[in-house]
Amino acid sequence: ALAHRLSPPHALPSTNPHVLLAPYFQSASGNPRSAKSAGGARVAALDVMACIFDDEILGAKYIRPLLPEVITLCHNGLKSSGATDVVHRLHSVRCALSAMMAWRDAPSPIVM
Repeated sequence: ALAHRLSPPHALPSTNPHVLLAPYFQSASGNPRSAKSAGGARVAALDVMACIFDDEILGAKYIRPLLPEVITLCHNGLKSSGATDVVHRLHSVRCALSAMMAWRDAPSPIVM
């Protein structure tokens, strides 16, 4: 997130939030019984997204078009984690909380 924030706009591959965060959405929504999930890919993806949303610049920039997908992803993460997967639940809740805080702090698209 820091590298993306500090990079000049012309050096970035994309500033579209859907393109930028697509790999994280894909990893976070993976099957909980896969080898990637056993290695912590789902938890790491949720943690990276939470850090992006915690950033005052990137969070406000990316949360408006992504909030429904983020909340759905976190809700599905709570449902799909097994009874013993407390860590995944914790990161799902943290990501959802970070998204809601970024939504609260983002400037309104409606100008009066």
